[in-house]
Amino acid sequence: MHLPQERGPISRHVIQALSREGGGLPAPAFGPGEVTGDADVQLALWMIYELHYRGFEGVPDDREWDPELLSLRRCAESFAALMNKPLKTRGAESPDALISNGQLGQRLFGYPRVPIQQLISWIAQWVMSGGASLGKPTHFEARDGKY
Repeated sequence: MHLPQERGPISRHVIQALSREGGGLPAPAFGPGEVTGDADVQLALWMIYELHYRGFEGVPDDREWDPELLSLRRCAESFAALMNKPLKTRGAESPDALISNGQLGQRLFGYPRVPIQQLISWIAQWVMSGGASLGKPTHFEARDGKY
């Protein structure tokens, strides 16, 4: 299947991220608003999900692991699989997200040199071997931006 035509800045960003070879792209600005009826957002989401199921012609299968396209659920699924544990979640994903723009970090330090799957593997090995942990809460459940 070929990549579809863009429908706005968000789907354009995903198409460009899938079409490039290495190096990151600046993320588009996401503003408040309804996303369920936004064709641009829905196309971008569909393309990201499609990477997991069938993929696109000319797009490497591992592109679903790009930091720009990565989901928290996929990371959790990977940790669970590496640690031979079932993935247990409480509640459901929220319909909104607090999105961090990593452009400054990417400008200062460059695109990540370690693939996300390798980083997940290292962390899983650290945890399973009893590596030290600070035991600090993540506050991922916070929805008001106050951590």
